[in-house]
Amino acid sequence: MDRFVDIKQRELATVIVSCALVTSLIATLLSWTWLPIPAYTAKIVALCALIHSLVAIGIAAQQLIALTRAHIHPHRTQVMQYILFGSIANPQSPITDVNAGSGWRHFSWQIPTMLLGNSIVLTLITLGIAVFDEERKAAVWGTETVTALCVAVSLSFGVGCYFISWFCIEWQMQEAIAKDL
Repeated sequence: MDRFVDIKQRELATVIVSCALVTSLIATLLSWTWLPIPAYTAKIVALCALIHSLVAIGIAAQQLIALTRAHIHPHRTQVMQYILFGSIANPQSPITDVNAGSGWRHFSWQIPTMLLGNSIVLTLITLGIAVFDEERKAAVWGTETVTALCVAVSLSFGVGCYFISWFCIEWQMQEAIAKDL
């Protein structure tokens, strides 16, 4: 249990710092005047990225505080089991006897990480929209078109790698949990 709390606290701290970086990037992109004025859709997507990032910071901070409070409680094992599984199980009982908790409970612990991922993808989409909007305004193959094509390839590769990585890791995690590894 102590190992889980330590790892989860580090994960939440990483999410908070990463979301703060994404938030500052979005705020900077929205405030700098030297960037071309992007389409309104880019601004909408940027604001969505900002919202996801800020909400992730709030939820991660809330979970970090809850874990810390539970971890310093005199009966921390029982409190942690109740938080994670919804019931107080006997620590000596086999894993099959422990109430595994609801899907919502497991999902809720992943929300900050998922929102961070969403905000990063939305930031990339914002940049893509801004570049493609400039290309749309260009009448001939110029630097805007070449830039748009390069960004399209980069975005496709980056977002594709992100989702492949996420799905593979998630599937492996679910298989390991199902096998009680």
